[in-house]
This record gives sequence, structure tokens and C-alpha cells, in this order.
Amino acid sequence: MKNRTGHKSEMTMRIIALRKKNDYNQENFADTIGISLNTLKDYESERTEWKLTVIKNISLLFNVSTDYIIFGKEESMDTLLIKKFSCLSEKNKRLALGIMEVIESLNSSEV
Repeated sequence: MKNRTGHKSEMTMRIIALRKKNDYNQENFADTIGISLNTLKDYESERTEWKLTVIKNISLLFNVSTDYIIFGKEESMDTLLIKKFSCLSEKNKRLALGIMEVIESLNSSEV
């Protein structure tokens, strides 16, 4: 929500900046993350608090961590995945990396 000075929160400003940096207008951004345009306007004007599921969808769309969106802590999704993979067996690491390569090839073929 807006702070005492009436300014938008840093989190909302980060989300708006990500949206604009990636050339989304409010309408196509709302559609892409699965919410209505009116809901997005309520979030961006801070009439409504952001739902965690929406923050998660934004982080996946822009390949940033939820920590970055909420706290401004820079950490790419790749770095987070590597941390999660560190506890896997070597066999499962190779399997996970193979899955990531398939996902990456699918993403690059959509462009």
C-alpha cells in the first residue's frame, strides 16, 4: 500500500518498471498474468494489495525472483535454480539441466 507520504511502494514501482521495460501496456500485461485490467489498475494504484500468486506469475514472466519484486534483491531465476539443484544427486542434476535446456529451446522458438 502507499506509504505515509502518498508515494507508491518500491515493490509496485519495480513491477511497473518491469512491465514498461518489457513493452507491456496494462491491458496485455493483465491478460498475460491472468488478471483483469481493473484488478491490475487497483494493484498499480495500490487500492488493493498484490496477491502472492500474481507476484509469482510476474516473477516467472520476467525471469526474476519474487525476492527481487518484493525486496529489490537482485537474483536471477537461474541463480535460484542452481541453488535448488545443489542438493540433488548428480543424476538428478543432469536430468534437471536437460529439462531446463528443453524449456529454453521452447522459449527461444516462441520469439
